[in-house]
Amino acid sequence: MPNFRSRLSRAGIALVTALSLGSSSVQAAEPAANNPEEARRFEEARQRYADDQYLPAAELFEALHHDTGNSLYLYYAGLAREGAGHDAHAALHWRRALSAGLDETFAAKAQGRLDQVKARTTAFTLTVTPAPLTDGASLELRYRGAGERRPLVVTQGDLPLHLEPGDWTATLTAKHPGFESLAVPLSVARGTPQLAQAFELRPIEHPATFELGPEEAVRAGIVLTLRDPDNLAPERRETLSNARFTAPLRAGVWNYTLEAPGHRSQSGTLTVGPGAPPLTIMLAPATPTPPMTSDALLAPPMRRRLALGYGIASIVPAVAGVTLTALAAKTDVPADPNGNLAENSLKPVNDRFLGGGLLLGTTVGLWTGTVLTALPLRRRAWYFVVGAGGALAVGGLAWNLGTYAAFRDEHFTDGGQGSPCDLCGSLSPEEWKRDRSHLLASTLVLGLGAGLLLTAATNLIIARRRPSLALRPAPTGFSIRF
Repeated sequence: MPNFRSRLSRAGIALVTALSLGSSSVQAAEPAANNPEEARRFEEARQRYADDQYLPAAELFEALHHDTGNSLYLYYAGLAREGAGHDAHAALHWRRALSAGLDETFAAKAQGRLDQVKARTTAFTLTVTPAPLTDGASLELRYRGAGERRPLVVTQGDLPLHLEPGDWTATLTAKHPGFESLAVPLSVARGTPQLAQAFELRPIEHPATFELGPEEAVRAGIVLTLRDPDNLAPERRETLSNARFTAPLRAGVWNYTLEAPGHRSQSGTLTVGPGAPPLTIMLAPATPTPPMTSDALLAPPMRRRLALGYGIASIVPAVAGVTLTALAAKTDVPADPNGNLAENSLKPVNDRFLGGGLLLGTTVGLWTGTVLTALPLRRRAWYFVVGAGGALAVGGLAWNLGTYAAFRDEHFTDGGQGSPCDLCGSLSPEEWKRDRSHLLASTLVLGLGAGLLLTAATNLIIARRRPSLALRPAPTGFSIRF
């Protein structure tokens, strides 16, 4: 029954159309009157339609529109396509004819036909990823059912398309040559008002190779930044450790920027494609250091790297020092009936205070060295820091040893055979508080001097080997490479 109704509907359409094609009003509007060849071709197309040869008639009307640009032929081609059951093609012809401009009589007829087709078809839309590829992309729709059909080729401006029920294949091709076409099968069910399809286009990638120099720039760490001028891919940033770097990139043009400490940055464009040769770039040295900072021991990039390295390195002794000191402070030392503290119980507490104070002092020394490293100090200033650090370290060590000797003389006793026993006797809380204060103070001073001495010596050593040394990030932290 549905097929009979469809044939009856098409027969009615054909009859009305044949009458309209032969009416005097249509003849008056025909542009073929002044061109015999065009008139002959129009007459042939009209006769084919009258003989129910819808596809040949549609192709003749479409050829007339292609050669003359007259939108009236698109209206007639839509009637022929509708007669053949190609509702999507017919609706597309009428929409384009209305957009191009028809006189009032034919515009009303085309709009009426288009509204009828919309009511019995499915409105098809699409989305494209990356979104900028939507502009200029072409969509080819092929009907996979029985019968002869020409594929529909449309652009974004022709959407939504109104597809009749059946199986279709939609192939999207981007205008940009760096992306693959994508074919997607569609199944349009009868009675479905709308159908949306997402297309995610994949880039066509080729290996792009950079050969970089000089060696000093590679050792210092070259940063490569790649940008897509069409905004079809996110910015890519690589820190290179080798002179040769290869990465797969989308075919087409890319912008690049190369930066390295002590060298001028360089920018340019790179064309990626099959068989493209490597891009060789030699970075030029930077301009000389301004006079106001020329007397500094190290250049600003190296100072920043060293300061960052010291700051990170100080985390470990800081955490360990705080932990040991806190454990020592929280340790409960038993007292005898007289309220004195047993000396043998104080030994592990004493050791923890010793280690914690030394680590905390070293942390303060590293922090002080970090601040000094960030400043443009001259070599003479660093020699002063070496002297100060050494003096503090020696003074703290002497203080600590003196405290230990006094503690031993006061609280150690000899055994029966002339050998010392293991911390015999006891201390009052006041005596322990006094000894603990001296212990912590001396180890803090010792650690402070050691931290200053370490940072100052490192700065001076690096300054002497500056032409062949680089400090840069590594997977497990920072590494110094000679």
